[in-house]
Amino acid sequence: MGKNGKFFIPCSIRSISGFLGRVLGTERVSQTYLEFIKMHAGYLLFTNMKSLFVNTLLIRITGDDSMVMKFNLMQFICIPFAYTIGSFYIRRRSLPRAARWGMIFSALFYAIFFLSLNHLALMLPLLSIVTAISFGFYTLSNQSMTVEYCSDDNREAAISISGVVSGVISMSMPIVNGAIISAFPGLSGYYSVFGVSMIIAFFSIRQTKKLPNNHIPGKINFCETIRDALHSRPFILAGLAETFKGIREGVFTFFLNVLLFECIQSELLVGINTFLIGIFSIFGCWLLGRLVRPYNRIQYMCAALISLLCVTCALLLKLNAFTVMLMSVCNSFFTCFTLNPSSSMQFYVVSQMPKSQERKSEYLALKSYFLAAGRVAGVVIVSSMPESAQGSVLGLLAITLLQFGTPIMYYFAVKEAALLPSQQ
Repeated sequence: MGKNGKFFIPCSIRSISGFLGRVLGTERVSQTYLEFIKMHAGYLLFTNMKSLFVNTLLIRITGDDSMVMKFNLMQFICIPFAYTIGSFYIRRRSLPRAARWGMIFSALFYAIFFLSLNHLALMLPLLSIVTAISFGFYTLSNQSMTVEYCSDDNREAAISISGVVSGVISMSMPIVNGAIISAFPGLSGYYSVFGVSMIIAFFSIRQTKKLPNNHIPGKINFCETIRDALHSRPFILAGLAETFKGIREGVFTFFLNVLLFECIQSELLVGINTFLIGIFSIFGCWLLGRLVRPYNRIQYMCAALISLLCVTCALLLKLNAFTVMLMSVCNSFFTCFTLNPSSSMQFYVVSQMPKSQERKSEYLALKSYFLAAGRVAGVVIVSSMPESAQGSVLGLLAITLLQFGTPIMYYFAVKEAALLPSQQ
């Protein structure tokens, strides 16, 4: 207590909050974006389990490794159509409402998944569609809000904050959940974890009501948007860049955890791996916000890709749980410098397109078709490799090499987009 009998705790909390704000760079973003981050954190908390353990549970229950490939492939094909439907809904309603429906469909996925455990093979198409709708609605609204709440100058800082939050959740949640799942017999641990996820989902949906419920006036004209996009060299170049990005992104969203699970069938080990990924992802995203600016995005992307190529080559020497975990950790760090700058450049190109203020959701929906084509191609490339550990590594090496198309295409896309009249 102080001389006047007042506690120092509130002051200390403010000091800590101010320090964390300076470390994360929150002073560079708006208060609205920080409210958006709270919503996004809740979404990440309850969807973390789906992305991490659903793939391994599919293998455990069906005993068929190809089920994961089939599930993700069907999902990638459906996502662009979900984006398109989402863009119509956003124009008729609002961005927060679209995010809300994305969360609701994610919760619906959990319900269908556990009600159909004995018939997962038959339910895969429905599960893929529900996942695609969830991902399409939420991610489209997420990306549109990032464009709306940030400018090109502070977008790296905004994405860096989002990445750090994502890293903290990825680091802290899976190791605890993996321990719970491993501790309980049968599927009891899964039921417990997914039950808690539903409670978090409820509070995340409530958080969307704190965001501006702005309605975009006018009717959607998708044909006109398509025509403008296909006649725009910057948009086509950015689309091709997204295709190259999707080739690697689509496989790495699930393949490394599956590869690790096949080396040692332990959800706890998968959780420990994700804990390490979270630590390096946090550091990578924090460093991104400090180092990367609009003028040096391409250089950092190329340096990160060269590093990823070297690490992937190391898997050819020896493939075991340790080397896969090493690859996962390095991937989480360097991917911050490939995916995040490419997202910033994608948003910049979209912001320069005709009538971008009212059509941003439609442009982003169109972009998703390019990304989906790359994701499907990535899964096909890995699937076509010899059915062996070395064959899988060769597939990863091939898609990492193709990834260099992303910074090359974005270099020209941004250069040409800068010549267009500003739409801000």
